[in-house]
Amino acid sequence: MPAIPDDVCKVLAIFGLGNFVAFALVSYGLGGDAINGVVRGGVVFVGNHGQYTQVSETAYRLSYLHGISAIIGVVLGAFGVWRLESGRQTSFNAWRVPFGRVLVLTITATILAWSFGVPPRWGIPGILLLAGAVWFVLARAHQSNDPSGDRVA
Repeated sequence: MPAIPDDVCKVLAIFGLGNFVAFALVSYGLGGDAINGVVRGGVVFVGNHGQYTQVSETAYRLSYLHGISAIIGVVLGAFGVWRLESGRQTSFNAWRVPFGRVLVLTITATILAWSFGVPPRWGIPGILLLAGAVWFVLARAHQSNDPSGDRVA
């Protein structure tokens, strides 16, 4: 596979995650998204777990395009993170956790929370707090599995 510059991979990772977060926040604000929405008698609704909210046709179309771009962005972002992580050495510093693991676990936890109807009451600070907690747990697990024996007190 040809070498992809690290800067391109970083842009893919950051914009993939950023676009997904923007999609989630906009969908929450609209009351759903067009991918799960319906059109009934010329009236458009965005959907969220069987509950529908009427929106304008423009909002519906933009939500649909944003949903498609979020799906593509997550795939490209995951590819960018994978390429960044695959080029690194296997021995990390004591508190260094691969960005990809934190990214994937944070997105997964966020999707699961929202899927079960837990509203993002804390918004972006809550997602950042969740990412910090995931990082901390992974860092501690990495420390306990460090074969070099170097420990940070």
